[in-house]
Amino acid sequence: MAQKILMKKSTIPGRVPGTEDLQVGELAVNTADGRLFSKHADGAVVPLGAAPEASGGGAGSVEAVATGEIMAGCAVVLNTDGTVSRAESGVSSSVPATGGIDIFDIRAAFDEVSGKLVVAYVIEGDDIDTCNGYAVVGAVAGGSISFGPPVMYNPMGNINEMETGYTQVVYVPSWGRVVIAYLSTDGGCNPDTICLVEGTVQGDHLQLGVPVVVAEPEWITAVNCVVGPSNGNIIVFLWDDGLLFVRAASFNGSSISLGPPYSESVGGFIWGGAVSWDTLNDRLIYVDSEWADNGDNMELRVRVGTLTGTSIAFGLVIEIFITLTCDSSLDCCFDVAAGKTIMSYADPTGQWMAVPLSLSGTTVTPGTPAALPMNGLRERTQMTYCPAVGKVVIVGEDEVVLASAVGGSLSFSEPEEYYSNADRFAAAVAVSGSGTLVIAHKKDHPDQTGYARAGSLTPDAILFESANLTTENFLGVASEACLDGEMATVQTVGAVAANQTGLVVGRRYYVSEGGELDLTPADPEVYAGLALSSTTLLVKG
Repeated sequence: MAQKILMKKSTIPGRVPGTEDLQVGELAVNTADGRLFSKHADGAVVPLGAAPEASGGGAGSVEAVATGEIMAGCAVVLNTDGTVSRAESGVSSSVPATGGIDIFDIRAAFDEVSGKLVVAYVIEGDDIDTCNGYAVVGAVAGGSISFGPPVMYNPMGNINEMETGYTQVVYVPSWGRVVIAYLSTDGGCNPDTICLVEGTVQGDHLQLGVPVVVAEPEWITAVNCVVGPSNGNIIVFLWDDGLLFVRAASFNGSSISLGPPYSESVGGFIWGGAVSWDTLNDRLIYVDSEWADNGDNMELRVRVGTLTGTSIAFGLVIEIFITLTCDSSLDCCFDVAAGKTIMSYADPTGQWMAVPLSLSGTTVTPGTPAALPMNGLRERTQMTYCPAVGKVVIVGEDEVVLASAVGGSLSFSEPEEYYSNADRFAAAVAVSGSGTLVIAHKKDHPDQTGYARAGSLTPDAILFESANLTTENFLGVASEACLDGEMATVQTVGAVAANQTGLVVGRRYYVSEGGELDLTPADPEVYAGLALSSTTLLVKG
């Protein structure tokens, strides 16, 4: 008696049957593509014969309309409407590391020339002599970030082992460069060297210039940087056991030049302060604190500075009678839309607060302090201004909010969690002109891996991509980049994707939490393929 073969049919272009759609031995035909599939005894669904030729397509590939931007070589999922998208897990993308036992001092900036993200971080080795700083370039597409190879930025010596506060990354628009300020040491904390190095994004990596030495203090407690928009120079601040040291730097297109140093005693053991540039008044706002009369808490003080070329001058100290627990909790950012500086700090009860500061001439007037609507704050916030939405972004260890100054008061958006129980130091980046937000962070301590979460900003909310990756909808690997609405070519089962980097030959790769390829299965566990070489992957092979 003749056996019957059960065949199932789909009319959706690019549709590939999942493992739950077929029993072993059953067939499925896609009449839109003219493709035939079978389920093997091992549970794998495989295509039979060659796929018909199509523009940019071929054997082992399908074409479908892209929903959202898709990058070459990324994992692709099939949506229920027949379109395809980059795989998104709704979580952070991992930052490439180079071994070691811990990653810390993660900082980030957005390079407006290339349209890409630059993340700098320090890897702690087995001892202080193996701590080194690295920078990676990331391309942001929707909620995903694809990183290039890490580049070491401290050839002059090892990075100090202290956990945070010694690395800063800023983008200087007039230079068209990303600048990294970092602490270099010979294996101890005395003496230290503060260095600056500029870098340009070239493809997927950062091309570094020649580092320059800013200062060699006896002891260092923190480093900070701010860009003076009126003349385009960068100003480096550092604190040395009660001594404030400030120096500006200019760039001639090929090298960094330093202006005269400015230093003065600010009294006591100052862990650090906060700086921002008031673009409305073209003035520098410098904030630190001093011990109150009771000796238990600290009181806020502000100074207004000017920058002429690379020469810096400060006015008198302005005391603002706001009490805080420690000056290392200070952070500030200029709200361009409101024309005021927003400062965050922790009060003596441990409550995180923010207050607007108004500048008129040489007088700084505080507004009404308000509690930050965020959970889990322990050390400090990171702040940046997003011109696309006209709001200040305030990032804590777990959550992020938007803030704006209205008169002498502050208003906040609803907080949005970017990661549950992240480590205490994070870096916020608002992408100019587009409202894209990237938060760089680490998850645990110690943790060998850094992470970056991409989202988008509206005037009233922070939006993070939701997960679209399941155990059944992984289609394959994008053969080339395409934009939203364009036709995407996806290399599917049995195809060789020749657009990868850094693969380990003979190893099985999975779709990671951030939608990239990784040796470690994520949740959900989705198998992507077998590495045939460092640049080629046999999809689902």
